[in-house]
Amino acid sequence: TMKRTQQSHAVAPTRRPTMRDIGWIIGLYEGEGNCWAANGSLTLRVGQDDPEILYRAQDLFGGSVQCYRKSKTDPDGKPRRKHGFHFMWVLCGPRARGLAMTMYAELSARRRFKIRSGLLRSRQRPLPLEWDGRCG
Repeated sequence: TMKRTQQSHAVAPTRRPTMRDIGWIIGLYEGEGNCWAANGSLTLRVGQDDPEILYRAQDLFGGSVQCYRKSKTDPDGKPRRKHGFHFMWVLCGPRARGLAMTMYAELSARRRFKIRSGLLRSRQRPLPLEWDGRCG
């Protein structure tokens, strides 16, 4: 389990992402990200032990970077070899929805399913089940 060590507030992006940045966030999300819908809003998250790239994601797309203290034991009660801090970039609401739809066509089938499920559950202008990720 992890305990949040500091409160972090969501901020607006400070840079405009390039196509290269979009490719970068797709790769980062594909490897380390997840999404879910709660309270009518979509949330995207990416976790890392080093926050540097998460601050880059925050600069490009907004959101917050949150810090959690790792417990010294795993869920089975065994001591962890590595403990300390874990960081999470969190993007919620319309920005998360827009980024999810931007990334959708380039993600793996598993990630596309998760994004589509999250968008449908978020109850914000639900998408048809046959949606292919293209706009227009």
